[in-house]
Order: sequence, then C-alpha cells, then structure tokens
Amino acid sequence: MRQHIFSTLLLLAACMGMSAQVGDRFFITPDTSGYEKIPSTLEGWARRLNTFGHFVPQEKVYVHMDNTCYFLGDTLWYAVYTRRTDRDVPSRISRVLYVELLNQDGYLMERQILEMKNGKGWGCFALPDTLYAGYYELRAYTRWQLNWGQYEHEHTRSEEDRFYTMAMAKEFFRDYDKLYSRVFPVYDKPEEPGVYRHDMTLRPLRRYFKDEVPRPKFQITLYPEGGTLVGDAPCRMAFEVSNEEGETATGRCVILDAQKQQVAEARTVNRGRGLLYFTPKPNEKYEAVFYSDSLNRKKDTIQIKTKVRDIPTEGIALMLNLRKEALEMEVNARGSLAEKEFGYTIMHEGIVEEFGQLQGRRSAVTIPRSALRPGVNQMTLFDADGRIYADRLFFVSAPGLTRPTLTITGMKEQYEPYEKIQLMVATADDLAASPSISLAVRDATFSDPLYDNASIQVEMLLSSEIRGFVPDPGWYFERDDEEHRAALDLLMLTQGWRRFDWREMATPGDFMLTHPAEYSQVLEGSVHKYRGYDKEDYFEMEQTARQMADMGMTRDEVNEHLRMEYGNNADLRFLQGSKWQTRWDKAASRRYDRPFDPWRVNALRAPIPISPNDQGDYNYSYNRRDFSSQQVYQGGVVTQQDRMRNNRTSWQRLINNASKWKNEPHVHIEFHKPGCTPLGGDTVTTRGTFRIAVPDIDGYCWMFVGAVNPKKLKNNKKYNWTQVQPDHEYYNANRYPEYYVRLSFPYPRFVKPYSWYQCHLAPLPESLAQRQRKAGFADDEMLSEVVVRSRHGGLRHFDATKPAFVIDAYDAFNATIDAGFNYGRFEADFMFNVAHTYISDMNMQRHYDINVRRDGKNLTHNMSYYQIRQYHQLSNLEKVVIYTDYSPRLEGSKRYQQADQPSVTVNLIKLPDNTKRLHFLNRRYVLQGFNYPEQYYHVDYSKRRPTADEAGDYRRTLYWNPDLKLEKDGQTQVTLYNNSRQTTIEASVAGQTEDGTLLY
Repeated sequence: MRQHIFSTLLLLAACMGMSAQVGDRFFITPDTSGYEKIPSTLEGWARRLNTFGHFVPQEKVYVHMDNTCYFLGDTLWYAVYTRRTDRDVPSRISRVLYVELLNQDGYLMERQILEMKNGKGWGCFALPDTLYAGYYELRAYTRWQLNWGQYEHEHTRSEEDRFYTMAMAKEFFRDYDKLYSRVFPVYDKPEEPGVYRHDMTLRPLRRYFKDEVPRPKFQITLYPEGGTLVGDAPCRMAFEVSNEEGETATGRCVILDAQKQQVAEARTVNRGRGLLYFTPKPNEKYEAVFYSDSLNRKKDTIQIKTKVRDIPTEGIALMLNLRKEALEMEVNARGSLAEKEFGYTIMHEGIVEEFGQLQGRRSAVTIPRSALRPGVNQMTLFDADGRIYADRLFFVSAPGLTRPTLTITGMKEQYEPYEKIQLMVATADDLAASPSISLAVRDATFSDPLYDNASIQVEMLLSSEIRGFVPDPGWYFERDDEEHRAALDLLMLTQGWRRFDWREMATPGDFMLTHPAEYSQVLEGSVHKYRGYDKEDYFEMEQTARQMADMGMTRDEVNEHLRMEYGNNADLRFLQGSKWQTRWDKAASRRYDRPFDPWRVNALRAPIPISPNDQGDYNYSYNRRDFSSQQVYQGGVVTQQDRMRNNRTSWQRLINNASKWKNEPHVHIEFHKPGCTPLGGDTVTTRGTFRIAVPDIDGYCWMFVGAVNPKKLKNNKKYNWTQVQPDHEYYNANRYPEYYVRLSFPYPRFVKPYSWYQCHLAPLPESLAQRQRKAGFADDEMLSEVVVRSRHGGLRHFDATKPAFVIDAYDAFNATIDAGFNYGRFEADFMFNVAHTYISDMNMQRHYDINVRRDGKNLTHNMSYYQIRQYHQLSNLEKVVIYTDYSPRLEGSKRYQQADQPSVTVNLIKLPDNTKRLHFLNRRYVLQGFNYPEQYYHVDYSKRRPTADEAGDYRRTLYWNPDLKLEKDGQTQVTLYNNSRQTTIEASVAGQTEDGTLLY
C-alpha cells in the first residue's frame, strides 16, 4: 500500500467532432481535439458537452427486496444492481456500494458495505423485535454517485462556530439531492405466531406537545415550458396542486388577467397536474386560480390563488410536441433575440444524441422519433456565449417498454398448506449470455400494496431522473397510448430533475469531483495539530495573506480563508506588523481597473487517456486541484461577483501549488484482525491531506491511524503507532502526539422528509382485501404518538429504557473528531459534541437544551468530584445513550416551535465492575469491511410434512434467491414449498444482462 492509491483524475482525450450535415441537424462524433482548445461556438459547446458525458459517466442504483412490508423479528433480504449511464450496461466503475437502513425518525439503524461484482451484490438486514415500528427507509449509493447533486444543507450560522475549521463545517453540512431510496412499512411483532396485523407502535416521546400539527395547506405551483413566459409569444405552462407532503388534488385551473377576465383554463390530468395554453402580454399581471373538486365539501369554491408577474418583453418561448412519429419543436424569440443564432442539444443519459442550429423570430424543427432513445431526454437551447435560454425534459416511450422481458409460468390461483410449487422462469427473447437474476416468491395475502412499485426498468429509465418521489411509477409503463404519454410529459414538466447539469458539463473548470470511484474502500483525511499555532503556521498564514492581497482579495475574504484553513480563531489579528499591509492596499485599489477575461484562469487541462483494466473497463481516480470553481462568462455586464469568483479561483490555485507545509507529516495506518497478519501502509500528506486505499476486509477489523513529524520518525525508527494512553497521565497534554488525524467518511448525514405517498398504502384490490380480512390482517389502525392536551408543554417521567439510539463510547468519540467538533482529545464537553454530531443544530435559530446524565443520574444527584471525574475518561465509558423527541425527518416542522422545541439528553454509561478499556494515543477505529452475505434457508417438505400438533409455518417470503442462474436457453425451473396456510402467491424478479438488457 504505497502513498496514494487514487491519484489525478484522468479524463480521456478524445473530444467530439462533427460528421455529415443533415439540414440544420448534426450528430456529434469523437475526434482528437483538446478539451480546452475547443472554441466557444455553438458547435464547440456541443463538443465539450459530449466529451464530458462520455468520459465522466454516472452510476444508477436499483434495490430489489424480497417483500413489500416487514414485521419486527423478520429478516429483510435484498439484491442491488448498478448501471453506468454512458453505455447502459452493468457498472464496473464502483466495486464498493453502501446500503443503509434508517428508521422512521431518520436515525441510522445499520450500514452495510457490499462488494459489487459485475454490477451486482446482495445482503440482508435483521429487524430485531427490540426496535420500534414505523416506515423505514433503505438507502443505497456508491461513492462515485456523490459527485452529483451536492448542495449545502440548510443550517444556522452560529453552528459553524462550533467546528475546528470552516472547511470542516462546509463538509459536515454537505448534502445530496438524489440517492436511491425505498420506503416500506415495518409493523409490530405479531402477538401470536401467524396473526399479522397493521399495528405500528412508533418511538414514544417524553414531551406533551401543545397542539396537533395542522394539516398542510395545498398550493399551486406553475412551471412555464422551457423555463420562462415571454410576452406576445404563444406559451404553455404546466401546473401542479399539492401540499408540503406531496399529496395532490383534482380540479380545474384558470388564468385571470388584471381585469379578472379568463384567458386560459385546464383541468388536472394526472395527480394534480395540468397544462395551460395562452399568449401573455408583456408586463401584464395575471393570477392563477384553482377550483378544487375534493379539498372540501363546498360547491366549486375558490381554493388556491397565486400571482403570475414580471413577464419580459425579450426572451424565448419553447414548445415541444412528441408525436407518434416525430418530435416537433417550436421556438419563438422576441426582442433582440429574434435575429440571433442559437444551438440546441438533446441529451440522453449525459450523451449528446442530437445537435442543431436555428435562427429567426420563429423556428420549427422536426426530429424523427426513431433518432431518439427511450427514456428521459433533455433539450437545451443556448447561444455562442454558452448562455441557456430554454431547457426542457421529455420522455420518449417505445412499445417495447410495456412488454416484460421475463415470464413466470406454472403459477396456480391457490395453493394448499405445504404444497409443492414449481415455477418456470424464462426470458422473452434470446440472450447472448446466461445472466443471473434475483427472484422473490411471497404470500400475496400478507403483502402491502405500496405506491413505490418501480421495477428495475422503471427505476433506471424514469424514477432515477425525477426529483423526489414518484407515486405509482409503474402505471406510466402499462401502455404506450396518448393518456400515458400526456401524463409522462406533465411529470417531466413539473418534477423533472437535471441529473446532468448542462453548464457544468460544457464549461471547462466548472465541475469538481469530490469523491473517487472506489475499487476498494478509500480513506481520505487530514492531519491537524493538537495545540495552537507554531512559527510554521504563522509563516504560512502571512504568506497566504500576501498572495491573496496581490490577487486583489478584500480583508473579509482573507479572514474567511484563514479561518477555513487554520481554524475559526485565525484571522489577520494573529499577524503582527504591517510589512505587507501597504502592498495589499495597493493591490486592492487596482482590483477593478483591469479588464475581465473569463478564460484568464487556468482551465480544465486536456484529458489524458487511461488504460482499461483487465475487465475492459476504466478505473477513475482524481485530484482535487485539477478542477477549479470558475465562473462562466455569459455575455452582458460582468458583475462584481464574477470578478470575485475569478480572482478566488486564481489564488486558490496559487496557494495549492506554492504554499506547502515545510515538513509534511507521515501518516501511518495499520489493520488488525484476530487470526490474521497485520497489514499496514504509510503515505506523505499534501498540504496536510492524504488518501489511502483499504485492503479487502470481510466483516470488521481494528484500524490504527497516526501521523508524525518526519524528523521524529527519522530519529525514532521504532515509533509505536499503537501506544496506549496511561491513566495517570490522561490530562497531561505533553503525552499527546504532535498531530492528530481526522478522517472524512463519505456517508451522507441528513435525511429527506417522506412524501405523503411514501408513508401511506395504496388501495387494495378487492379480492386481496377480502383475503386479508379473512386472515385478520386488514386492521389499518396504527398505534402512533399520543397527544395529551391536559398538560401543555409538559414532560413525562424520564424512562431510561426508551432511547432514540445507542452508540459505543469510542465510536462516538471518533465521530466528534471526524465531524470537526473536537481537536483530538477527550474532554469534558464530550457529551455536547456528541449531541451536535448526531443531532446537528435542528436548523433552529436558538440553541436547544442538552441535558447530561451519568448512568441515568442527572446533575441534581449527589455525586462526588471523584465520581464525576470517572465519566470524563474515555477508558471508563462503555456507551453513550441519546434521548430526544426530535426527528431529523421533521426538521423545520411547526410542531417544534416555541415551548415545544425538543431537548436532547446524553446519558454516559460506565463499564461495569470498574473495568477499563484501552485508550490509544493515536486514532483507533473499528473499521467496517465488506458485508458477508448470508444464505436464505429454503424449507423442503418433500420427505415429511409437519403434523397438526407441531408449530405452523408462517413464512411470508416463500422463496428468495439473489443469484438465480438462467440456463443457456434463457430459462430455469424453481422448486419451493408453501407455508402452513392456504395461500395465493406472487413473484417479483429483477436482473440485467452483460449487454445492458433489463430483466423484469
């Protein structure tokens, strides 16, 4: 294990050229031009766009589960598939995949790391009966996926002051817009074996909330086609009526002008969505009014209003019509844009499929439907400066999408207890290779109908390209007719999500990779000093400030950077003397005198080819310094913000390349597992940061991480990296090493709130409802949180047996350091750091109360100083228990206002019998490796069936095989046995072939 396993990101050098011209349409093909040498023309933007899409592909994830609902005490079995976007084949970009199980509140129950082989892996989660019920979430992602959809999670500014550096705060609040998620109900453990009911006992709370949370109000949201309404141009505008939870309504929407005259009207077509046609007048004020059919019982009363204002006189109105034979695009330009030349691109999965040019006040383009690929496509209209004027998603369906690629035969309407079941699984078409699929056969009587019914095809083609949750996505693939195509188009207009950002892809230097593609686990981290600043720090801070002054940065910008790099207490006040002050002032006075050149900054360097691995695929790695956050020149007036961003990029590169540590620390990592020879490696940091690969490990192991000054390492070749902290010198600061290491794990910290359709069941078919009522399963009541109104704002008695979650004390200590709340030493504020690490700031402007308990005893309990001191030593602690009424999924909820703000109780539990654990000078982790998949036990009643006196068989999942092999003829036979009930069965299957064919 030498130095950095993942080095500089290498993008392939082939860029896009242009083949034969067909009218005004072009097809982009590869050539050998350098990425940054492509000119800023209409054709040049399309070339760069396609280059990026081909050589920085993305991954998609689908999880196939064995059942639709679970009970405490069950085991959840799952199989995972990954797919790469540029080739539509199983992905080999990432060999490491993360699967997380979160409860209804949003707290992590368990995380598993899967080893993906040819884009497939599988595992299982046990659901102990000690958990609480609720709607659980299964979340899956690769680290490479985290490069897209990043944004800063909303938080308070005061929370940033708690971090060791501002950079750690930015990393802590990094959130992600689109990860695979599946929500499913988990019910209470049956009181009697086989008696399944919809009883769902949620986590009990201490607080008596003042008032019940009011039902969210409905609102109407308008979506002009292409992005804007333009005066005196025919326009279409989609609308959607829903509440904050995603529940929709039906009715009709009208547009009224300033004189209250109706100019447009439309009814909802599908799930609260509809489409309005009208020609707005410039600078006219319009109002959209929605008349509901179902929001209340009043007769056709006005329910919702919203304003339509500021309609410009200059712009472009776009209208797309996907006919049966072709795509018709109409562009209406107004104002000075009427005589300008534009280009358009149509992308599918990040690849440019069509490029063309158009000009004039009104232009029309017709593209044969056969030239478009099935799935979500993105049409973008732009000019030679790279400015986007219209953007539109549309879905291209095909007759083949409505036909399943797998068939299951031999299924009877009803099976007797313990009866043998034989099914034949076959592919609908001949396949070039024999794939493996995942197959689940379950008792249909005890399955829940969910609004999330996406197959692997629906997920890969539709759901993964849509913002948020799509209720009943399988309905859109039932038929390829006008009704379904219109509903799909409305879905694209209202809920489309730009997985591929056009500007980031086409602009040199605008995209930055923050996560590597993992063939094995990659550990990233940084090295920091335990104590204050030394001469080297002051020298580097002064050098940095001078360089920023030469670049024309302001005092506030210098202070911001110093705090981000060297801690929240670092700013210009630390730098004594004013030798550089005059130089800085002169540079700042010339800040806006020189002309702005958008390409003056170093752009994204030319891509360099990389060799494929033995599997015929590419390994992707990266270096953070290869990508700069450059502001793109869009024409027109250059704002002050543009200049600031341009300058900031320049000095960031200058500092990264010139301002090095004098003595870069050596980082050493050792992996220990019982019965195995220890493995280890070391690396030299780059400006205090490092990256190192983890060997393939099944299960868990101990990992020791330390950093040392190279001079000390040279003088002491037998440096002890696993040295234990002596108890009697616990508070001796000199006993700590010079540096401590902070690791940056890639796990997303925050969760999304549930949509209304995710935490409600879909209507049952009448035949299944009758069977469930007969089996005693149709009780839809849930035992939820009780609102007691007699004691407003009060608290129930503290119950130590009902925590929100429990953490090992050493793991909690490591988490506070890696989050940035701790500088490597265990101190008395440990419990407060734990609360902010796992609960964050609740996104509230005021601080919440943090109560401290020691083995359940609060501060009022009579404890001696010696007893309290025992809890301030990590070697004495066993675990940390968190109690809170706060739910991360309800962040910002109205129920947490005023006196109902939840508090957090941190209870420190000591090891029993005065025992102690080892506390190491350097960092010690329990590192999680690849999950070892367990095998599903298939019951065999071929030789003997249970008698009437023996316990019954109440399995709901009758068969599960995550790796079922199909024979060369594309079929295989499956044998299983029924449970002890008279049942009807249903089957669920998923898979993909080597050539990318989706099996469902």
